Amino acid sequence: MKIINTTNVNFFNLDNLLYACANLEIIYDLTSKPIDFEFVEINTAYESIMGLQRKDVIGRRITELEVSIIENDFNWLGFYGHAVLSNHPIVQEYYSRKSDRWYLFQGSSTGDGHLIATLIDITISKQKELELIKNNDLLAQMNEQNAILNKELRRQIEEISYNNQFMEINSKRYMGLVENSNDVIYSCSINGIITSVNKKFCELVAKGQQEIIGKEISQFMHFEDIQMGWDHLILEVFRTGKMSLAEYGFKMIDGSVRYYQVILSPISDVRNKIFEVIGTNQDITTLKQNEQKMMDLAYRDSLTNLPNKNLFLDRLKTSISIARRNGLKAAVVLVGLDNFKKINTALGYSSGDKIIVEVARKLVTCMRDYDTVARLSEDKFLLLFQNIRHINELFPIIDRINEVFEKYCIVNGNSIKVTASIGISVFPDDGDGVNAEDILINVDEAMYRAKELGKNRYNFFNQSMKEGFDRKIKLETMLKNAITNHEFVLHYQPQYEARTKRLRGFEALIRWNNPEVGLVMPKEFIPFAEETALIVPIGKWAIDTACNVCAKINKSYGLNLNMSVNISAIQLKHAGFEELVINAVADSGIEASNLELEVTESCFIDNFENVISVLKVLHTKGIRITLADFGTGNLALGQLKKMPINMVKLDKEFIDEIDPANPQDTLTESLISLVHKLNIEMLAGGVENKEQLDYLIKGKCDNIQGYFFEEPVPEEKIEGIINKGILENEGLSRMIQKAGLTYESFVRQKIQSVGKKWDTKL
Repeated sequence: MKIINTTNVNFFNLDNLLYACANLEIIYDLTSKPIDFEFVEINTAYESIMGLQRKDVIGRRITELEVSIIENDFNWLGFYGHAVLSNHPIVQEYYSRKSDRWYLFQGSSTGDGHLIATLIDITISKQKELELIKNNDLLAQMNEQNAILNKELRRQIEEISYNNQFMEINSKRYMGLVENSNDVIYSCSINGIITSVNKKFCELVAKGQQEIIGKEISQFMHFEDIQMGWDHLILEVFRTGKMSLAEYGFKMIDGSVRYYQVILSPISDVRNKIFEVIGTNQDITTLKQNEQKMMDLAYRDSLTNLPNKNLFLDRLKTSISIARRNGLKAAVVLVGLDNFKKINTALGYSSGDKIIVEVARKLVTCMRDYDTVARLSEDKFLLLFQNIRHINELFPIIDRINEVFEKYCIVNGNSIKVTASIGISVFPDDGDGVNAEDILINVDEAMYRAKELGKNRYNFFNQSMKEGFDRKIKLETMLKNAITNHEFVLHYQPQYEARTKRLRGFEALIRWNNPEVGLVMPKEFIPFAEETALIVPIGKWAIDTACNVCAKINKSYGLNLNMSVNISAIQLKHAGFEELVINAVADSGIEASNLELEVTESCFIDNFENVISVLKVLHTKGIRITLADFGTGNLALGQLKKMPINMVKLDKEFIDEIDPANPQDTLTESLISLVHKLNIEMLAGGVENKEQLDYLIKGKCDNIQGYFFEEPVPEEKIEGIINKGILENEGLSRMIQKAGLTYESFVRQKIQSVGKKWDTKL
């Protein structure tokens, strides 16, 4: 707040003043503190500046007029109150936004209870003052900027000097790098005239710099592709002003071809005009060779160098397009070698590889020039025949393929007979809407069907296979939820002692009762249950359920029947299988000897010792082991001796061969005798007529099972089988059952107990 001394103003003559003036009477509170001001007189200038009329002001107080005369950024009441209290004139500069003007406010007390307030317009002088301040500030800024610019200028001069030195060093360094680079570096004019080269260029063309500079580059660097020329490449860089990058092959002095990545870059003068092109050729020959090797790996079989599945599919897709466009056919043949895994196991993988190479070589000889033979997997080959007008054209080709496998493969001096199962699918005969992947699926189905029919034959794909494949895919999908949905059931087929017909137990056979497709037999779903390892939880359910049913019927009827459960090779490999079986026996409450685990010969093929180890643990616990499908595999007699088995189940194949009219022609009786010599029981499965039964009894087979007696039945029908009373002496049957003996062992025990000799003819 500035204090300015002023003379008293004659406020009775206010209109004579050139500036705005107001006479106000001071209103005090009880403590003599000014709290308001009442207008006594104002002059015309005051009315004009404040925008008020005398008649609206005289006799009114400031607080009454506050809304209309007091602006938000200036407190009039406070300003006047300060003048009264200080008893000195006070002055305040004030900018009015309303009028966009500057004013000098002055207030002074007259000493007799009045206050004289004056307003002087100082806008012009204030503007000059502000302009002067602004100019002074600008001048100060300019001086400061000049100082900064001078300092920056000195810094830049120093930097330019340093950069010039650095550029000189770098120029020498760059020239050294260029000269000693492994890349071929050169520069040319617009006409392809060489203006400079590095040492690598000279070495490549076996010329000195003086022999090269000034001559056309085309004299020294020759493209592999005779259609290519340097003139076009250089002119394109001059025309566009842009760098070019491409890969080219060049003929070398020794006649070889090397590949280079060629970079051509424009060089401009100070006026930005291109006057030269600088080129860099980087040798990428090794990279190209590696790329080719990678392509071979991606599209070629490493053993036979035949196309692999990826390349075959590419060619098949092309062949399908051509066939559609020209109304032709395309045939795909899948050749699957029979029993190749056994050949690998017997002869070793090295010999197996030689057989594959030999088969590949022979298959190639069957092909026309525009056909394709590819290796699909370890023991499978794919053949593509194009431009076929009629399916009859395929038969001579198939005959040639069959001839390949009629000849022996000679490996390490050994003659090996290799056969193949062949699947064939023809486009568009097997569906015009199919794609390449569909055809491979079709031909795979056809090939496996050929194997099912006995191997060493060919088979054409048909729609029924497609439907079968679709059903298989559907079942595979639904199988995942079959356990949680309680869709599995067990059916039970009784087993009898051959001589007495006494019921000895049941074989539990799994069935899948799917609500959508109905009853599914194990032959259909067990293979892909094994492929997906779902056989492990399915098998656990079967063992648990079979043990509980066995406990239930033995308790209900006071019997000692056995329960036989089929076991997969996958289950035997699963960690904790032994514990799973032992727990199932303990939880159900049956005797360990009531449970019989059936394992097939195929379980022993890949891992004989480990399977024997698992079975020995279970056998030691009292669980009975049965070797099923005996006679169909490759188990040697020496291996059979090592097995912890209680019983052998003769395969149905031998039962079907039984000819009562010519008993000497069958091996069945010999097999039974052989098994008995190893102190192992024999069970004949698949007995379907009385002639077979009589033959087996005569051959001293211990136990029998088959449709001649009973088909597999659900649990609720077991009671009917037990109640049939197969033995006339049911009491004797129960006694034998409870003793845990066979009929023969029971009779032998009784006869020997009275001192008589046991006669095996009884």
